[in-house]
Amino acid sequence: LAHTQVHMAQAVLEMACELARQVVRRELSTDAQSLQPVVTEAMALLMSDSLPVTVRLHPDDLAALEAGWINKAAPETPRLVADDTVSPGGCLVQSSGGVIDATIEQRWSRAAANLGLTSAWVPADGND
Repeated sequence: LAHTQVHMAQAVLEMACELARQVVRRELSTDAQSLQPVVTEAMALLMSDSLPVTVRLHPDDLAALEAGWINKAAPETPRLVADDTVSPGGCLVQSSGGVIDATIEQRWSRAAANLGLTSAWVPADGND
């Protein structure tokens, strides 16, 4: 009975993780501004004297993010660079102080690991 309970709990956790993946994908596809808090948080992780900051993100995300920062002229305004190797919804924040990997794949893996799961953003079978 204990083995069955553990197995069922694991299956429920995996289903919840799959459902969360679908919700996140939908959110990323409908809310162009959802990436701005991710960039802001990643920039905060860098040392404050690590200016200038370059943010590499998917070209589709670039226009939405630029619109949010267009009115800022502060020195902490990042330089936004289109990079089609970065998946939509993620970014790489670079400065002289280092690189923060805020790609969707990395953030998803960390979130799943916090639940005790090993779950890739794109499953090995390729089915979403």
